[in-house]
Amino acid sequence: TVTLDNAVAAAFTVDVTLTDGTATGGPAPLVPPEDYDNVVATLNFAGTAGETQGFTVATLDDAVVESSETFTVSLAASDPLVTDTDGATGTITDNDVPTVAFTSAAQTVGEAVGTTTITVALSQTSPVPVTVPYTVGGTATAPDDYTLPASPLTIPAGNPTGTLTVTVVDDGDVEPAETVVVTLGTPTNATLGSPAVHTVTLTDNDVPLTPSVYSVGSGGRIWHYNGTSWSLMTQVGQNLFGVWGTASDDVFAVGATSTIVRYDGSSWNPMTSAASMNGRAVWGTSSSDVYLVGEGGTRIQRYNGTSWSTMTSGLTSGALYGVGGTASNNVFAVGYDVGTTTGIILRYDGATWSPMTHGATVQLDGVWAAAFSDVIAVGDGGTILRYNGANWSSMTSGTSTNLNAVWGTSSSDVYAVGDGGTILHYDGSSWSTMTSPTSNPLLGVWGTSATDVYAVGISGTALHYDGVSWSTMSTGTGFAMFDVWTP
Repeated sequence: TVTLDNAVAAAFTVDVTLTDGTATGGPAPLVPPEDYDNVVATLNFAGTAGETQGFTVATLDDAVVESSETFTVSLAASDPLVTDTDGATGTITDNDVPTVAFTSAAQTVGEAVGTTTITVALSQTSPVPVTVPYTVGGTATAPDDYTLPASPLTIPAGNPTGTLTVTVVDDGDVEPAETVVVTLGTPTNATLGSPAVHTVTLTDNDVPLTPSVYSVGSGGRIWHYNGTSWSLMTQVGQNLFGVWGTASDDVFAVGATSTIVRYDGSSWNPMTSAASMNGRAVWGTSSSDVYLVGEGGTRIQRYNGTSWSTMTSGLTSGALYGVGGTASNNVFAVGYDVGTTTGIILRYDGATWSPMTHGATVQLDGVWAAAFSDVIAVGDGGTILRYNGANWSSMTSGTSTNLNAVWGTSSSDVYAVGDGGTILHYDGSSWSTMTSPTSNPLLGVWGTSATDVYAVGISGTALHYDGVSWSTMSTGTGFAMFDVWTP
């Protein structure tokens, strides 16, 4: 609009000229890259004070995402008495925004890739930053399997793309392929395009370990399970009651009449016992810190990586049937003293073995430690005791059946086995009975995880738990299997 502020004597005309600033002018019809009609307009004034005349500037509504653009307006009056030095600036504001989307819907990478990039692209560069929120789902778990920057993603002004870097964790777990699913939300300064969902599939690079399970039993028999079948490895003559190792090629077995043998990955070889005793259980912290407990003699021996030596147990009667712990200064041994008709619990603190007060009057057969102050012992009559670092207390087992062995993966995943095929499970809150496929007494239990647990017993009984149910394994023997261990 152009206004005449004072009257003039006669009619006159005003030519309106439009000059490019950042906008580009051109004659109608407008075509890109032209932004506005710059044809000169002529306004006719009668000369009346306060008189106004208007003109319209046509603009091109293109689809280009761009900043606001300007042109200048200048006036030229035909009457020399009319001052026409006033001018103005016209601003064309943009009404277009880009779309934003992933450049692809999916990708597959190996677990060892380290990092992989997800690219988000704009349909056109934007003069202002574009911000895109996103959510993450899928079967993979952060931060165990991957990490991603926190939402949102910001694409700076003038940039055509933005990226999300997925850092992939190369763990040692054998697992199926897992997914990271990233979904874009409603953006700022853009509209959401397609694809708005990107799936990264992480493939595993870990090879399943071949199971290597060892069991010892009647007549000094030693069996091995290779993931497919059980086979007899050797027979050393005397009953073997305990087995433990540090690896599949470093396994100790102990038994009657001072029998101690060690497997080196190739053959079982006899070891010299430090005393005359019947070995009933073996456990250690390393190949140079192994403990043997049993009947007769001092009832406890220790292997230092070179030789076995006796330890002072303080016992003059009774026998020890189980041993376990968490460290060389936190070892527990359990058993029974017929003379005093009481259970036995000893603790080794790295210097001496000391008796512990526990209140059990029955034979204790197995012990397992989850932590320095979280130890579980089991025994006859369904007895289960728990040590909290200060005191032993009784737990409700829900059974009166003799319990012969205990093992767990954590303080909330513990298994106890006993007579009559009894299998109990502790979930951190209470003990419950598991469905067992056998009624034969079970004498040993060990495993590698909550989905890989083995139990053995008389008459060649061997069971496997896969995290869902226990199943019977074919061992090909009818002889008693007293203990089981797997790396």
